[in-house]
Amino acid sequence: MAKRSAAMPLGHIVPTPVTTLNLHDETLPPAVEIGPPRQIAISPAPPLTYHPLMLAFAGVWIAFASFVVALAMLVYRPAMTDLSIWLVLWLGAPLSMCFAGLILWAYRKDVSDDPAITAQRTQAKVALALSITAAAIVYVLIIYSEKFIPIEA
Repeated sequence: MAKRSAAMPLGHIVPTPVTTLNLHDETLPPAVEIGPPRQIAISPAPPLTYHPLMLAFAGVWIAFASFVVALAMLVYRPAMTDLSIWLVLWLGAPLSMCFAGLILWAYRKDVSDDPAITAQRTQAKVALALSITAAAIVYVLIIYSEKFIPIEA
């Protein structure tokens, strides 16, 4: 560490000598010889995949929820509100169809007989059927609905 003498101003520091390393010392280990470059076999990276288990599970349950809301609107007309229409047509059905499409697309070239993959494909197909049915029910209800006219007493 640098020392400061009493006669020098506070900001002036006298450097202390630093010990240097003698690179020509015989006690150092010999350098490693580097030969010609070697050929390294590099295998290509595996394709990026994701595990779509939860997509299939979520897709079929979202489709089922949309289908239940659509059936509730069909059976109980006061349930046909702006929010329920929005939930089926703008959130539930498109989201479940997107999840089902991702599942079917992820396994489009897979020909294995793995029961997990078969179950996910089945869940995706059921999700598509439920969400299309739910959207069709709501569209039919909207097309054939009449303007609400209150009954005057």
